[in-house]
Amino acid sequence: MNEPRRIPITDAKTGEVRYSDPLPQQGQRKSQRIESSPASTTAPFHSHPLPGDSGSAVPSVASTALASDSAGDAGANEPRARAKTRVEIATFGQFIAHAYSMKGRKVALKDKVERSIAQDPRLSFDEMGRVGELVKEDAVLAVPRQLLLVARAVQGFPALRAALRRFVRDVLLGHPFFGQPGVEAALRNLDHAPSPADVLKLLAASDKQLLPVDIGDAMKAPEFEQLRLNAVNCMAVWLADVKSLSIPALSDALFVAVWRPRAAELEHEAARLRALTGIEELAGVGLVCEEYRRQAAEKLAQAEMAMRDAAVLRERVQRLELELAEAQEKAESQAAVNAANEIAHTAALKALTATTETEAAHLRDDVELLRTRVLRRLKADVDLLELGLEALRRPEPKVHVMIDSAERVADALRKELKNLQGGD
Repeated sequence: MNEPRRIPITDAKTGEVRYSDPLPQQGQRKSQRIESSPASTTAPFHSHPLPGDSGSAVPSVASTALASDSAGDAGANEPRARAKTRVEIATFGQFIAHAYSMKGRKVALKDKVERSIAQDPRLSFDEMGRVGELVKEDAVLAVPRQLLLVARAVQGFPALRAALRRFVRDVLLGHPFFGQPGVEAALRNLDHAPSPADVLKLLAASDKQLLPVDIGDAMKAPEFEQLRLNAVNCMAVWLADVKSLSIPALSDALFVAVWRPRAAELEHEAARLRALTGIEELAGVGLVCEEYRRQAAEKLAQAEMAMRDAAVLRERVQRLELELAEAQEKAESQAAVNAANEIAHTAALKALTATTETEAAHLRDDVELLRTRVLRRLKADVDLLELGLEALRRPEPKVHVMIDSAERVADALRKELKNLQGGD
């Protein structure tokens, strides 16, 4: 008996290959039904207002389950196309449920749906339990990052954007990884929060013991690694939103926290080659590489400019060193000349001082001799004049005595005048 035929179907986005249901045999009919039954279990999920948000907070998480689109047609050879069931998204809770039904794949928000749910971006009481259950089922935090990306794309509806961010913030605050010191402060955008790179490092190094015992024991190592990676990526989007981080700044933070430690684990060339050729997210890697190439080009241009400036400065330094050497040489020669002149001037001053002192001594001697001689001359002349006066005072004045004394005094004074005038 032959096995029923199946047609391989490849997902264009994920590359996953699955096989269609067995093709019906000749004369047989096969019906296909798509059923969707929302779960009725509920789980409490509290909401926390975002700093700076206005309006009412998003209620506790819940929503009505949405039936996802069925798979595409099995192929041209299949006799009947698969039936599709589509539920129009009309409420905020339905959109959240739709996002969780995508299991971490890209979530799109059409304009019509955006306008519809923006009118009342809140979860109804009936939706809270279902959405809370969906949050619990998302064990690896695959959906919050997609919701944050949707929130960043919302334009013109600030209330809807705030509601999406508040929902994600509440989901993250309820997870043990985001209750770590520093991570919660960054999630709440507090002033004392660590730097983005440090926050991402803390999340990337989260220990499995932070999880509840039942969840941690049931989670396999690959799932736990995926959980940590999703937590880091979600926090990166959150920080880029609340802190307005640029792509280069966010890339540096991710490089320090995640990419560089993972690359350091590849010790052998074969492992590095395997990792390099096994990249699937080409757009993200291309974006990061292009950013680093741009930064490298800028650094290279800056380095070349710095090298040119350094060359100019080196030439200027060499020129200034030559000028300085010439100036030092001139200064040294001038200093030698000054020293020689100082020595000569000092010797001349000493000689002049000695000559002056000698001349001063001679002058003092001459003055003393002159004084002595003048005094002697004056005393002698005074004596002669007194003698002549005494001769005139006699009863019989002797005029000739006075005349003789006066003539002697006059001759002596004329002689002294000649001596004073330079004749001796």
